[in-house]
Amino acid sequence: MWRTSCAARSKGLSPYAQALKQVALKGVVAIGPSAKEMEIDMYRRGTLPADYRPPVQGKWDDTIERWAYAWQFPAEEEGDDVVTSVEKNDKAMQDLLEFGSRLASSPPSTVPKSGRHSTTYTVPLSATEQLHLLVPSQKYDVLEDDLNDLSGTPDEKTRPVMAVEQFSEEMNIPIAYLDDESERTNASKELSVIMSGAGLDFTEEGLVVALSALARQHYYDAARAIFLFAAEVGLGPNAEMYKALMKHSSSQGKVNDSMALIEEMKTRGITPRIGNWHELMRSFHNAGDYSAVAQIVDNMKMYANIEPNEVTFALQLRALSKDTLQMNSLAESIQLFDQMENVYGFIAARPHYDALMFSLSQSPLPEMRLRCEELAQKMELMGIPWNATTFLNLIRASQVVGDVDAVERYLAKMRDDRVPVSMLHLSWAVQAHVQRLIRADYEQMKEQKNDIYAMWLEHMNTCFGIYELVVRRGWEMQVPFVNALLRLCCQTTILSIEHLPDNASAIGKFEEQANKIWADTFEEWHLKKDVYSYECYIALLAHQQRINEAEKLFQQMVLQEDLVPSRRTYECLIFMHLSSGEEGGAARALHYLEAMENARLPVRASLLKKIVRVNNAAGYKRDMKRRARRIMQAREEYLSRRQEGIEFPLQPSPEVAVVPAEGEAEMVAQPLPVPADTTLAWWEQWKKMTVSKHELFAEENADGTPKGETFDEKNAALAQLGINSAFKTPADVPALNKQQLLPKIRQQEGEVAGSLWALDGGELAYPKNGGGPDGWGVRLWRERAVVKQAYQAVLDGKAAVPDFSEMGKAVRVAGDQLDIEESGATNPGELADWRKYPQHRYDDGSMKPVSEIAHAVPPSAEFVWQGEQRDSLAPYKSDAEIALESDNTFYAQVNDEATSKTKALVEVLQNKEEDVVKLTSQGPTRKSKYDYLEKWRDMYRHGTLEAPEAPTVRFGRSPDDHHDSLASSVRDWYRRNKKTPATQAQLQRWEAEEVRSSEERSSKKALQRNKCRRQRPR
Repeated sequence: MWRTSCAARSKGLSPYAQALKQVALKGVVAIGPSAKEMEIDMYRRGTLPADYRPPVQGKWDDTIERWAYAWQFPAEEEGDDVVTSVEKNDKAMQDLLEFGSRLASSPPSTVPKSGRHSTTYTVPLSATEQLHLLVPSQKYDVLEDDLNDLSGTPDEKTRPVMAVEQFSEEMNIPIAYLDDESERTNASKELSVIMSGAGLDFTEEGLVVALSALARQHYYDAARAIFLFAAEVGLGPNAEMYKALMKHSSSQGKVNDSMALIEEMKTRGITPRIGNWHELMRSFHNAGDYSAVAQIVDNMKMYANIEPNEVTFALQLRALSKDTLQMNSLAESIQLFDQMENVYGFIAARPHYDALMFSLSQSPLPEMRLRCEELAQKMELMGIPWNATTFLNLIRASQVVGDVDAVERYLAKMRDDRVPVSMLHLSWAVQAHVQRLIRADYEQMKEQKNDIYAMWLEHMNTCFGIYELVVRRGWEMQVPFVNALLRLCCQTTILSIEHLPDNASAIGKFEEQANKIWADTFEEWHLKKDVYSYECYIALLAHQQRINEAEKLFQQMVLQEDLVPSRRTYECLIFMHLSSGEEGGAARALHYLEAMENARLPVRASLLKKIVRVNNAAGYKRDMKRRARRIMQAREEYLSRRQEGIEFPLQPSPEVAVVPAEGEAEMVAQPLPVPADTTLAWWEQWKKMTVSKHELFAEENADGTPKGETFDEKNAALAQLGINSAFKTPADVPALNKQQLLPKIRQQEGEVAGSLWALDGGELAYPKNGGGPDGWGVRLWRERAVVKQAYQAVLDGKAAVPDFSEMGKAVRVAGDQLDIEESGATNPGELADWRKYPQHRYDDGSMKPVSEIAHAVPPSAEFVWQGEQRDSLAPYKSDAEIALESDNTFYAQVNDEATSKTKALVEVLQNKEEDVVKLTSQGPTRKSKYDYLEKWRDMYRHGTLEAPEAPTVRFGRSPDDHHDSLASSVRDWYRRNKKTPATQAQLQRWEAEEVRSSEERSSKKALQRNKCRRQRPR
């Protein structure tokens, strides 16, 4: 089709392999970059392979070996596209567009010699503008006159000039190449000049490229006008030109326009080829009718007898990957890929791998994720390097199962392979965190007493750290990324409502963040909410049973925004109505189910089972709401009838004579028997068996209170109650002198609330009622205030934290008690340290002493990989960002040192002793060594002593000691900049360069003048 060159013939080789082949065949002196230059260039661009070996100079075997090795790195499948190069040529595109609009507005005349004085279609090169390359000669004119004389044919009997249409038909030469000086000829010449400017021949093949460029840029009117003109002048039409025209409608999903072009081909007698069917498939694909693509392939094979090629399979796989209406589209994709390789014998290329991996990455089954990874490995073995799309499919497959570690591994590999990360990769990385939160085993976490809230906060911190990275890089924000953050916040709110219903502050924080993203973030970045945005927020509203808001949002999405709701949106609304327990909730849910069927979303069996299950579970809530509504209705009826003065016959009227009962014994209502295994039966038995505390003693004290002041009386009374007292004597009471709060409460408030004789006792022991200044509500509040004061004193550091005691076992949970026994901690601080620093324990779980504790590496001394290990955002950062952070440790170290120096200075000022006379002995007996050591210590505390970080290696003086000093740097600067007089050779060279540069300037000026002079006559 186009001229082939040497480069095109060796298209299968990568540039690296081409360079090595050239070295092997022609040597390093051949034209083009040498292998060494190639390697230096690849090294600069960072595209050298991982197992690269530097060349061994002068070894033939090594060169051949490295050439064979370079075959592992083939060139990309897509070479230089001619259509793309024409699209990038702005001048050619502008000329084609202008020429096409002229053809459409005023078609050129076909009358001969009509183009001589035409203003619309002028001759591109007039006689004055033609370049005179040769001196004109009169020899041929004289020769022609002599031939006419010899033939003896008079001029008046010359045959009439044949019309170009007839000449074209007889000689089989297109009209475009014939000159009859008409406007049509001028237009043909102009089009040929425009196409030659774009590097194209004025042939059918060149016109296909020009039409493709115009159609791909959606200049369809100009392309259509040029197409009709080319058909008129005999260049076309053919199937390839129709395919070029179809690119406009196929890219926009205009199925009717594509079908109309195919029908036009048939009317012109042109059989559609496989490329035209491909464009029709693309039309249906972009229009969203994915099932039609497979039908076109079947019709193509059945009626047109055209077998599919690699492009057909790629289009089919891409359509199946997008087809969510069919349940078996994934199985069909796998079967089609297998059929392509094994039945038709095609070797899969990058588009086939990408389409199948896209299908696999959507499946929630873990084995499909493994198949996706196997496909990527096979792709690498086939010599197709992974690009950004491959990594995106792998990240999508990993996020389906919530494997955050795999996602971060792929992102790190992208950074190592220098594959640019886009917003889509980071969006799916955030979705991986969401799936991780959804799929976490919360029951196991509750058993192990793990902090669920902290885990949620950690994931949210990572995701919003990614958001900060994107903002800091200055990337353009995209809807999928904000959607991922919205899904994260909504899903975390839903999970917190499910698993931490008591933690209202956590639920409020997460919900506030979700509302903020929904209300502000989209508008802040000027983004339009899509279907997935509404789906996430409606799911949150549905889970919170905010029925009116969810339905209003659904109507806004459908009616105002003109969006098609997704399957999950319908499911959320269905289950919201089913679980609400409202009257008519099931009917509304079935209404949404019907709407889902009308939208051609397949209803799966699992959805119907879940609907039945949720409806049954919501039955109790529905009955309770009905009961509450009946009670409210009865109350309203009662109040309204009472207002109207209608009396209720609550008591039997006295006028009615009471008929005496004959069998009165049978008429007495007997209570129902209480089942023995219920709580009520236990309490009934307890009432019968238990003695009241007022019946424990035969006589009372003088004031009427029961006895029980001595231990013997108390033990006897407890024995009657069935309680064996643990404190037989005062000596058995645990450390009465250590009780701090109880004496305070007894001294200020009397007997403590809940003591034995104050449970429901008399007037003197404990207040009866709860209200008033002397009621038990105020009393309990006062006692709690005493306890809170003591607790606040511990928090403020005024009192010591109390150690663990035996009595504390009564209120501790089993997990805390087991940790205390394993660690041997004596107070809460030691227990918190033991839990927070597991590296400070022995293997048996006991705490290490302080001398055995190995402290963490300070930030200034850690390696880059240690910093990455510590940084949760390291996989999402680029090399430059990581390097920047590792370089910043110096400033962090300076800040830490400044903080420590400030603390030391404050401590010195606090401990400063004033008006103290220091006596230092003079003479030979003074403690000189200790004096200057003390001085050094003070200087160090004040931050004025600069001590080296590590001990010096050298002891003594050497010539290199002052090598890094300021004086040596000044000397080096003078040595470098020392001026020496120029030699004779240098002077001659400088003069020659000056002459050459002046000649160059003068020649440029002369060229400029000639150019201006040439342009003036126009």
